[in-house]
Amino acid sequence: MKQKSGFIRACYYFGAVADLIAALPLIFPDIAKLMFGLDSFTPDNGYLYVSRIGASLMLGWTFLLVWGSFKPIERKGILLLTVFPVLTGLLISSVLVVNSGFIETEFMLPLWIFYAIIIPLYIYAYILAGKIETWKDETYE
Repeated sequence: MKQKSGFIRACYYFGAVADLIAALPLIFPDIAKLMFGLDSFTPDNGYLYVSRIGASLMLGWTFLLVWGSFKPIERKGILLLTVFPVLTGLLISSVLVVNSGFIETEFMLPLWIFYAIIIPLYIYAYILAGKIETWKDETYE
């Protein structure tokens, strides 16, 4: 069981590191230009304000995932909330921005690969945490 809870804890950390990295282009527009191929993009004050609000939320979620890792079974709900609405919303946003032509597919592809890995991983970790929780409850009855 320790291995299974260790796996769940690793999922939290994987997401926390990813969120920390995701905050960087929100804080530093030059990183966003490089990551998303936005050579001619010049952010105005409105963009900077909104992106830094997003960075604050992204950093908050980073710490929420770290906090969840301290009790990965008991706080399994964080995993589900990370998938729905956070990752699902980010995935939809990424598809919409590519469809708009603002960012080319090749620059979004690494992010889509990440979503294809992390979303099923988090759903599996959530289900596994629920099974561990049920097993613990049955053991102590």
